[in-house]
This record gives sequence, C-alpha cells and structure tokens, in this order.
Amino acid sequence: MGLVFTENLELIKSKRDALIGKVIEKHPELKDKKDFYLYFDIQKLLNDPSCNVENEFIVWDELLREYYWRSYSAAKNLIKSKENPLSQKDLELAVTVMAEQILEGKQIAGGIVKYSDMWKILESKKELAKFVSEDKKREAVNIGFWDMLKKSGEIKGSAPKELVNIMFYENFFSYFDFKSGVKEAEKLDNDIDLTGLDIGEFDMYVRWYLVQESFIYRKLACEEEKREEAHETCGKLLAPILDRVLGSSEDAQEEDYSKLMGYFVNDNKGIINSKAIQKVLGENFEREFKNGLEYGEDYFSERVFKTCKDCLINIEPHINKAWEEFEENEEVDLSQVSPLVKDYIPKEAYEEYVTSLKEKILIMKRFDLKLFKNWMDLRVGKDVPDSVHGKIRNEMYSIYFSQGARPSGDDLVGMLNYSDKGSNYSQDKLKGFLFADLLIRKRWDKANEILFSYDPPITIGSHPVKPLKIFFEALSEYVKLHGKIKMDVSGLKPRACYPIYNKLIDFKENNPNLFK
Repeated sequence: MGLVFTENLELIKSKRDALIGKVIEKHPELKDKKDFYLYFDIQKLLNDPSCNVENEFIVWDELLREYYWRSYSAAKNLIKSKENPLSQKDLELAVTVMAEQILEGKQIAGGIVKYSDMWKILESKKELAKFVSEDKKREAVNIGFWDMLKKSGEIKGSAPKELVNIMFYENFFSYFDFKSGVKEAEKLDNDIDLTGLDIGEFDMYVRWYLVQESFIYRKLACEEEKREEAHETCGKLLAPILDRVLGSSEDAQEEDYSKLMGYFVNDNKGIINSKAIQKVLGENFEREFKNGLEYGEDYFSERVFKTCKDCLINIEPHINKAWEEFEENEEVDLSQVSPLVKDYIPKEAYEEYVTSLKEKILIMKRFDLKLFKNWMDLRVGKDVPDSVHGKIRNEMYSIYFSQGARPSGDDLVGMLNYSDKGSNYSQDKLKGFLFADLLIRKRWDKANEILFSYDPPITIGSHPVKPLKIFFEALSEYVKLHGKIKMDVSGLKPRACYPIYNKLIDFKENNPNLFK
C-alpha cells in the first residue's frame, strides 16, 4: 500500500462508512446486499444527475477496494455536478491515492500496470490534474518504461503497447532519467520483444535508444575494463532494432533503419559481438537458411542472409540447428534451394541428393523439364564433376531430340534459359532443335531471339561460321527425325515479334527446304 493510502486508511473508511446510511436510505433494496455486489447495482445509477451520494460513496469505497479507475469515474461525475460534495482537500486525497495505486498496479487486468493512466486519466480533468505531483508523473515515466521493456518478452502485445503509451507522453523526454537508465539497462535480459510496434512507434524507440546509448558509453566505456560491459548493455537495447531491420521489407520506410544498422555493422564491432545481437543474428540466419532450403528464391532474403553470415562469430551451431529443424519438419527436397545456401548444406545430404537426381534421370523415358532444371542448376566442378555433368546432360538432350511427342511451349522456353550451358557444340545443337519446336508452338518471340543470338545473317553461305553450321545441321537432323517444320503464317507478319525486328520472315524465305 502507498504511504498516503496507509496513513489515511481510517479516514477513507470513515468517509465511506458515513455514506452507507445515505445510500441505503435512497435504495432500500440494497440493504441486504453484500459489499462485493454493491458497486454493480449502484453503477446503473451513475448517469443520473441526482446520484451525488452514490458517486461520493464509490469514490471512497473503490479506493478501499483499490480499483482506482472506478473511483476516478465517480470523481469525474461529481466534478460535472453543480453540487459537488467533495472538498478540494478530499479531491487531493483521492487523486494522491489513485496515483499511488497506478504506480502499484492495483487491481489491473492482464497483469500489466497502466502507468500511462497517470496522465491519460488523472490529467484528463484539470480539476484533478492539479493534484498529480511532478514526482508521480516522473515515477510513472521512468519506472513504467523499464518495467514494460523488461516484460516485453513475457507479455507480448500488452507490455509493448503500454511502452508506446509511455514513450508518446508529451513530457516523456522531459521526465525520463537517462543517467539512472544506464543501471536499469544493465539489469535487462536479452529478450526485449517489440515486434508489435508500427513504424511510427518504433521510430520513437530508436530516437530514445540513440540518446540512451550516449549515456551508457559516457559512463561505462570511459574505463577500459568496462568497455565490454557497455557493448553488452547497448547490444540488449539495440537487438530489437536489428531484429526489425532484418525482418522488414526493403522499401523506403525502412531505409533509415538500414542506414542505422550499417553504422553498427561496419563501425562498431563491439556491439555486434554482444550476446543479444549475436542471438538476433543467429535467429534471423536460421530463418533465412530454412527459407532458402524450402522456398528457393521466393521467400529468401539475400540481404538478411549475407548480413547475418558476415556478422555471426560462430555460424556452425546455427547451420546445424536450422538443418535439423528443416530435416525434421520437411521432406528434404534440395531441388529448389537458393544458390547462396548450398555451401551450408551438409556434404553428405547434398551428395545423396545429387546421386538420387542422377538415378532418376537415367531411367527417364520422356524429357522431364524439372529434372533437367535441377541437373543444370548444379554447380559444375563443385556439386558434380564436369565429365559426369556433361554426360547426364547429353543423355537428357538425346531423349529430347528423339522423342516423338514434342514438349510444350512452356517447357521449350524453360530449356532455352539453359541453352548457354555446356559445350559450344551442345549449345548450338540444342538451339537448332528448340528453334524448330518453338516455331511449331508459335513462340515467335523466343524463336526470333535464337536467330538474334547468331551473327552474321541467318543464311547458308559458301563459308558458314562453325556455330551457325552446327545450328543448321541440327535443323537438318530435326527434319529427318520429325519431318519438315510446319509454321503458321501468323509468325511471318512484321509485327509478330514486336518491338523486335522479325527475322523469321527472312529465315523462312532463305531456307524453304526446312519448311512444309
């Protein structure tokens, strides 16, 4: 109990008891009610202008119950009344006790002290605000801020919300004690969680941090033996900022935070090496590593992955943890992994994947674009020897060249994306077959793209260059295997490949023997 409340307990009781008879006189039906239920019956009558007796009773009764906000509601009703029975001395006593109960968190819901009620409630009425001392408001700001920051990781949502209420108090920076904040910061653990704050609310925390950091270094870092302590203390406060930056999108509104982190990453390794920051870096690395394994490039942030990788002191435990969780919760499929995470996949697991992929390709009867892509995405010389990669690639090409049913247009475009890999011979032969199939599937722009990849002009002269010669030899082989190319006349219109010049017109005119 607060000092004022304790010292005036008997006085408050006497004021309450003196009103019971008047209340019962007005409401005989309440005579046999228990005290616990008395409030709820009277509460129905509060909107009645003639309820001064009931409101005055509630002011003192609810202070005794330590429900300060109910007492405040009744006092506010009395202030509106023309015949307010409370003296200025009574109001001062009531408001002082309410302020004490706010700081003590009396009878609150959700386990969170509403420190901000000191100004959001008591200062909302000038008749009450004049009795709220500067010391009480200063206590609410300082005690409340550190209490909510400590509890932010325990009671997510409620504590950060009250922290915001405190930071956005108009006199927050006037009342906040940054000097004593150094000791309070040292006592914090590494679990500050401010993920629920919006961009404006978080900006206020960043502004506060920059000032508090200067006080921490001014007090601690001036002594060499305490410099590490200063890094650790600042790291705890900076950790939620780093977590926000690493977990945010890369749009303009987060640009300032990214610049801020650039300073710490590049110029202040002391803070980056602190336990709290290393914890955040590890958690974000593990998340992105698993994203890169499971979703490839779709939900993977190269920026976050590289930042964490470069700043972590010991990356191995995080690699192992992320891999174990991925392996435990997902059917391991390494076909879509982001190239950046490949180096961190356990060697045995990746070798097993490559072996399995090779076996599937060797029993393939029809061309399978997915298997083709997976094999072509392997790093030649690192994931698989050059000779093995080329051999399996050529096996797939052979199936594609010879199969009767030609692939879909989408599959052809998918293959075209890999036409620059392999030997020069295989590249040009593949382009020849793809060109013919793309014409059949009416993919004029992609077929035209192949023609533009060759220069000199597309015609058979007396001295054709070697790549072009292989391309035409492939077309001749295609015709022998699958018959002459059937090309729709729509591909011969000048605007068929707009805005690019349509070379298909010249090609068909110069090589009629290839077409039906």
